[in-house]
This record gives sequence, C-alpha cells and structure tokens, in this order.
Amino acid sequence: MCKSKNEKIARIIGNNVLKARKTGHLIPITQVKAAKEIGISRTAYLNIEKGLVVPKVTVLLDIAKYFNTTINDLLKGVEEI
Repeated sequence: MCKSKNEKIARIIGNNVLKARKTGHLIPITQVKAAKEIGISRTAYLNIEKGLVVPKVTVLLDIAKYFNTTINDLLKGVEEI
C-alpha cells in the first residue's frame, strides 16, 4: 500500500523531532517535559514524534527553539518527497 505524501512528511518530521529530543539537551528529556515546555499537550507531542500528524509551522518553530536546532533540521528529508 502506498503512503500518502502527508504521511511520509509526518514520518520524516517525527523522526527528526525524536532525534532532536534525544540529542538536543545535556540530560535526557521526556516527552511529557518536552510537551509541557513547548506548550502543547502530551498527546499532540506524541503524535508528532510518532509521525502521525504534520505539525503547524508555529509548533515546529517552538520545537526547534526548545531543542536548540533549526526548523530546517526538523524538515530535513522532506524536500526529497
């Protein structure tokens, strides 16, 4: 079964957000703490990281800022779709 373009984009962004969470801080950050600090619900954050949804640009900017990365890093790989 072929995945839609949106599903592929969501999966790529989710993987990049997970990578940012795992490497963006000196101490491990939980999904709950990340969601709270970013200002979204735990469920919303979990759905982003699992690649189930494509987050709004404003949320991507907040995630990038929190994890000391860029929105370009969070979108890396999307341009290939």
